[in-house]
Amino acid sequence: MDPAVKNARLAEVRFLRALYYFNLVRYYGDIHLSLEETEGVETEANRVSASEVYSQAIIPDLQFAISNLPTTQSDYGRVTKPAAEFLFAKVHLTAPQGSAAEAVSLMTSVINNYGFSLLDEWSDLWDINNEENSEVVWTIINSKQQVDEGLDGYGHRGHLYFLFEYDKQPGMTRDTENGRPWKRFRPTNHLLSLWDRTKDARYDKGYKHVWYANNPVAGQSVGDTALYIPGPGVDKNGVDQDGKWTQAAKDAVIYQVYTTDQYNQRIFPSLNKWIDNTRPNRQHTQGQRDYILMRLADAYLIRAEANHKLGNNQTAADDLNIIRRRGAWEGQEDAMEITAADVDIDFILEERARELMGEGHRWFDLVRNGKLVELVKAHNIDATQNIQAHHVLRPIPLDQIDRTEGGYGQNPGYTQ
Repeated sequence: MDPAVKNARLAEVRFLRALYYFNLVRYYGDIHLSLEETEGVETEANRVSASEVYSQAIIPDLQFAISNLPTTQSDYGRVTKPAAEFLFAKVHLTAPQGSAAEAVSLMTSVINNYGFSLLDEWSDLWDINNEENSEVVWTIINSKQQVDEGLDGYGHRGHLYFLFEYDKQPGMTRDTENGRPWKRFRPTNHLLSLWDRTKDARYDKGYKHVWYANNPVAGQSVGDTALYIPGPGVDKNGVDQDGKWTQAAKDAVIYQVYTTDQYNQRIFPSLNKWIDNTRPNRQHTQGQRDYILMRLADAYLIRAEANHKLGNNQTAADDLNIIRRRGAWEGQEDAMEITAADVDIDFILEERARELMGEGHRWFDLVRNGKLVELVKAHNIDATQNIQAHHVLRPIPLDQIDRTEGGYGQNPGYTQ
């Protein structure tokens, strides 16, 4: 094999190994580490400290990947050098031996050196026909043919989890256009309070507001408004939606209106990022969307976090303002800007929530910054009485314990 091709392929798999071990140590802490080929059945396991997993596996793997990966790939979805730099920057913000300065340097390279650019319109990121766009640094691609035919039994299931129970409401039945609601992830009141909707468009463009009747009741026709969730707070027109929709106002319309006082486990604003109306039928659970693991907006936010840790709050504010201006309503870009005095870790985490909601970063963000227990206790009414300090790590799966010769120690705080 040509040495350059061989090194490129090795760099790809070492990137993947680094990613897998990075996820494992973030979830479980100290874990089994093996850097040699597995041959036959293995029933013995070691337990290596998370710090050593970083030193022995994650960091050297990413250093090799950065040195040997190409900057672009003709085969879309293959790993590239900027993807490795992106991952390494997050490692530097997470690992005990990490360097915020290195995180800044790596993300600066991702931002400046490879031609990535933010889309002008934030909502265009979630257009299912626009997935291969200039903002994506690295994505895990899905095949529509494979998920539709069931060859891929999983696909992208994000379209299931964030939807409220619209299909049990008057005038509605389940269809592919509106999705199959599994009602797993309801936004907390805290999350819903983070957007200033008079300036910030990302709530309005990220959540669904209107459902049109597809199973009309008396007084409705197909296509009439059946359900309306106006959302929290004051909208871009300065109207307090909860104040506007009094009971008398609700009674005066032929559709159902749900205001914030009515939100519960089945009724809540539905995130629209992962809707997949291309599924072959309304029951199909596998979606065809790609998994966006890395995009440019996150690079700016990670660089802002790293600069804040270095005390460079003005530089951090500059990066945050790039993201905030893009998320603004037209004409409100200047009003969305912040100053260095506004920057602290709480603001950065809130900006990450506004920009990256539903993309799978939040738990890692809170644990990385020592905020998980504090914020869950403060804002998640379903978990506030139960979360404890040891929940920053997940329990070791029972099958791992049972299949290991001599057993395998459970993480502290969990029952063996």
